[in-house]
Amino acid sequence: MNQPSVLATLCELARNETGRAAKQLGQLQSARQQALQQQQLLTGYHQDYQHFLQQKIMPGMSLNRWEDFQQFIPALQRAIQLQQQVLLQGEQQLSQAQRHWQQKKQRQNALQTLFERQQQRLRVEAARREQKQTDEFSARHFRGDVLCQD
Repeated sequence: MNQPSVLATLCELARNETGRAAKQLGQLQSARQQALQQQQLLTGYHQDYQHFLQQKIMPGMSLNRWEDFQQFIPALQRAIQLQQQVLLQGEQQLSQAQRHWQQKKQRQNALQTLFERQQQRLRVEAARREQKQTDEFSARHFRGDVLCQD
């Protein structure tokens, strides 16, 4: 296997790895957004129930209903705390995935730069060979060494 195909293969593999890392990052961003929305929804429910409880306690509320609310609100608070933990874990995973993607992207860029430099070097070498052949042909033609003359 020659060097250009090895570097081209490495570039392709790095591109694929970067793509997978980007896909994972996108999935984690989406999961974080969903967790944030869930937390906001639970917090909104909590505020609504607290407000409702305060509004209904003044004019009078049955004892059973008041006890139900009193039991439900701590359960809702626990759900908010759990969702906060889910959100925190999601943010940690997202941060790790961002670092992973950045590493993969840097590796891809480095390999791409090496590949481009190699391609440029090969083009220069090919141009030099072609120029050398042209110079040799011209020198032979000038000396009369050329078999076919016009």
